[in-house]
Amino acid sequence: MKRHIHTLAIGLLFGTAACGFSGCATTGKSKSMLGLSGGDASSSGVTSRLVNTGKGITGQFKTMGTAVSSAVSKTTRAVTQTFTTEKVNTDDPTSLANMPNNLGPEIWVTNGQVFEAKGNFAKAMDNYTKALELDPRNEPALLSTARLYARQGEYPQAIEFFNKAIAVNPSADSYNELALAYKQLGRLDQAAQAERSAIAADPQNTKYRNNLAAILVQGGRSDEAVAELSKVFPPAVANYNVAFMHYSNQNLAGAQQHLQIALQIDPNLQPARELMETIVNKPTTQTAIAAAQTAQGIYRTAQALAMPTVPANGAVFQSPAPQQNPAPQQNVAPQHPAFQVPAAQPTPAQ
Repeated sequence: MKRHIHTLAIGLLFGTAACGFSGCATTGKSKSMLGLSGGDASSSGVTSRLVNTGKGITGQFKTMGTAVSSAVSKTTRAVTQTFTTEKVNTDDPTSLANMPNNLGPEIWVTNGQVFEAKGNFAKAMDNYTKALELDPRNEPALLSTARLYARQGEYPQAIEFFNKAIAVNPSADSYNELALAYKQLGRLDQAAQAERSAIAADPQNTKYRNNLAAILVQGGRSDEAVAELSKVFPPAVANYNVAFMHYSNQNLAGAQQHLQIALQIDPNLQPARELMETIVNKPTTQTAIAAAQTAQGIYRTAQALAMPTVPANGAVFQSPAPQQNPAPQQNVAPQHPAFQVPAAQPTPAQ
């Protein structure tokens, strides 16, 4: 019986295979990890573009739309099934697994995304690996592999494949995703360096600038974060964004500090006023602030006790004065207290 060769296409699925860092979306768009949107600082609602680090990594990683579109353009029929790399009965001419041997890597990447969307990470990685066997420098395959590793919390492996993808195409998105992986490992200096590379590649994207600020805030460098945000936002908004980052990280004292600065610059900045009111009026936040202030006071007291103190009028140590050697005496008989020379007696007259 004549063998029928079925060519795979994912045309009906390419809108469902958008996989992000925390999960696969069904809209073809990836979620923003930090609740940010792109755009410039002059657009409306700019103060709402805040970095919500309290939510953690939620999916700022890009979709693989390029791979999907490429796969669709190379196919002739649309199907809704996935294929597999497992051995199957080759005698069945109707089996979808009986694929031609010259499939491009894009097909394997797209199929892997479908498996990933279904939660079958092992099969997804199997397909991405097959794509890389065909083309080790295939950017969609490298990025899909990196994102799947990151999604499973395997950040060292994710970093390895993000770097490989950057070697092929040093895009702003890839640098941004590399920075997020470094951030998850607490390697903040490398995260900041990667995010700066993303900014250099796409200076107009405020998302990267906000992500850099979030990294700096996490590392205790709030002033640097404000300086970075001030390059794309008004100073009041820059301080408000940093305040919101602190608030999301439960650092209420830090949030208050930058909110005060923001309101000094622009007393009418409504989001800053609302956040300050939330912090001041809620009993839970008041308790947290009091606890933070108490802890800070205890820390300072402990530091003071640990430092040695010097009395105000304490005795000053002085080295003893050098002893002067007595001048040598000439022809002096040694004195012996146990023996005395008798005094000379006068000679009687003759």
